Amino acid sequence: MAVIAVIGAAVDLNIIITMINFGALFAFMCVNLSVIFHYFIRGKQRTGAAIFKYLISPIIGFLTCLTLFISLSVTAKIAGVIWLAIGFIILAIVTKGFKKIKTLDM
Repeated sequence: MAVIAVIGAAVDLNIIITMINFGALFAFMCVNLSVIFHYFIRGKQRTGAAIFKYLISPIIGFLTCLTLFISLSVTAKIAGVIWLAIGFIILAIVTKGFKKIKTLDM
């Protein structure tokens, strides 16, 4: 946590805000794709209502987030990719190369 506080104090607030936007949009795009893969593809829920709930709505949500994601500044994209890479590396270390399940200690 102390590292985050130091980074927060040293980095421009606009960059932090763009990183938050990057993370939120990236996460929502992943959620929309997950709904499609879980319910529509794997779950084979393809009735009339299910097609709207599990295919059309998530596609619209994904495309909306993608449009906003593309419109982020280059600085936001670079900072977001760096932050994502750091998180991925930390996750790989904590899970010993993705071989160990990490539980949240609360």
